[in-house]
Amino acid sequence: MKTEEESNSADPPTHSPYPCHLSGFQLLILILILPSGSRVLGVNVSCPSPLVRGTLGGEALLSVSYTSRSSDSPVIKWQLRREREKPVTVVQSISTSIIGNLRPEYRDRILMFDNGSLLLHSLQMSDEGAYEVEISITDDTFTGGKNINLTVDVPVTRPYIQMLASSVLELSELFHLHCSHDNGTKPTYSWQKGGQVLANDSRLQLSHDQKVLTILRVVMSDDDVYSCVVDNPISSMRSLPVKLTVYSR
Repeated sequence: MKTEEESNSADPPTHSPYPCHLSGFQLLILILILPSGSRVLGVNVSCPSPLVRGTLGGEALLSVSYTSRSSDSPVIKWQLRREREKPVTVVQSISTSIIGNLRPEYRDRILMFDNGSLLLHSLQMSDEGAYEVEISITDDTFTGGKNINLTVDVPVTRPYIQMLASSVLELSELFHLHCSHDNGTKPTYSWQKGGQVLANDSRLQLSHDQKVLTILRVVMSDDDVYSCVVDNPISSMRSLPVKLTVYSR
């Protein structure tokens, strides 16, 4: 048996300096915090907008910037991701110097910037999707990254209204006005009567896509000027107004 003096001289139990309830990942992050409280070197990437809207045939700037404590040149990788498809590498570069050969669909259409930004020329519909950038520097422990969504659209052309007649008798049923347009992607439709936006009510009914306005039972107050508006993410056009004349029975 140990004497009281031997017991008092025994080494105190050793405790871990890290809380035992931390997960392995949390413990790894904690270990990577320097004693001074400053983090180990890493690349931090930011972007002014996670959504860029482009026009077919135009150009789009996928703008990012990065910070790093290293003075080395960054390795930049841009990928295009679409649902149910494998990611496509758009470009890899060391700073602005492109590494290897570009895919045929990107040749002569890409410009890289020192801050990691990517400029796409002569936009095609196939350019639409989610773009992911990764920026890494040899001296940095962490790689930085960001995601930017790019949409590509065709501006809408002026819509026009079609109706069977420009006049109708009061109390007539199911009078239709149709709104159409020839060109433009992702269109949304809306209607105005006398300059005021129309919404569904008990008599004035809009179709599911809002291309058709139906007057269920015509009354004298329907005698007015009507127009339709077509919008998409990059443009908006209003039809020429049409006058509907209602005659009393």
